[in-house]
Amino acid sequence: MNVADLTNQIIDRAAEAIETITGSGNDNVIVFSDDLRQCIHNVAQMCRNHPVYRVLSDRLKESDLDDYLLDVTPEIVFYDMLFKIIHAPTVFHRFSVIVMLFPTMDELLSEVTEHAE
Repeated sequence: MNVADLTNQIIDRAAEAIETITGSGNDNVIVFSDDLRQCIHNVAQMCRNHPVYRVLSDRLKESDLDDYLLDVTPEIVFYDMLFKIIHAPTVFHRFSVIVMLFPTMDELLSEVTEHAE
């Protein structure tokens, strides 16, 4: 499978999770199941190996990333990614959003897991 196919699966699974949770009255909450976390991790690994990620991450200033990560959660990154995908002017921009934000989401999910243990 490629990044786009895996991303579609993750978005579908997350949408199901959101529907389940919002049906119980908790808006804007995503439960990242172990299965969903593993899928995100797999896509993030593919993204980290992609030339677009390597070029853009080299150009991204550390301070820009620090500003983005300030008080951000995996849920916020996920919703931000969806918003940016929807509003992306080209296919390249949509793909770049995925390639750049999945590794960030994966790192945040790893931090949440480490703090929970």
